[in-house]
Amino acid sequence: MSRSIIERTMFSGRFARLRKIDNNQSNSNWIKAKLSFPTKEEAINFVLGFGSQMKLVAPAELQHELIIRAKQVI
Repeated sequence: MSRSIIERTMFSGRFARLRKIDNNQSNSNWIKAKLSFPTKEEAINFVLGFGSQMKLVAPAELQHELIIRAKQVI
């Protein structure tokens, strides 16, 4: 995720839980983070809501669904 949205993701409450942040990439505007969600639907909606500021790396099965949903938005 973009460093600029870290604070916003911490206050997501019931929609997402920030489990881990890998801050080792100090020279980058991007950081790796592990989030958990109550449902797959919540995960997809959450990632879509941040647009280009968040990338879904895993799980792979959600990537396919995210692509479908993003195309529907377009």
